[in-house]
Amino acid sequence: MTFNKKMSDAAAAVLAGPSADEVAASPILLNWSFTIQWSGSLALAGRVQDSPDFADNEAIVTSPLVFLDQQRGIARTRSRWYRLGAMQPDPERMRGAFRPDPAAVDAFLRAQLVLLIEAQHLFEGTW
Repeated sequence: MTFNKKMSDAAAAVLAGPSADEVAASPILLNWSFTIQWSGSLALAGRVQDSPDFADNEAIVTSPLVFLDQQRGIARTRSRWYRLGAMQPDPERMRGAFRPDPAAVDAFLRAQLVLLIEAQHLFEGTW
């Protein structure tokens, strides 16, 4: 599956919304902050708990961020849903982390979601 198809599928998952079971089964990201991946994508960095892929308390950088709802404590990346624990109070202490304007993050993620949904038909075929 291509990167774009995975992003498009993640956008569709955001529009459908996670079920209570999906949220309950999602890994928890603790002491998290924003970061930019080497590819230029916005992502989250933190310590993970209850992940099928990483040891508890392992420091990770997520796949690209597609959706974030700090009030509900959930985030969707290209690969999965996360439950959000406490945010890193001082992200500058973490290498590569920063604290962007929340309104800018929200605007970026909303625009990205619209574009991914509008372009979804491009990723339906095989290449």
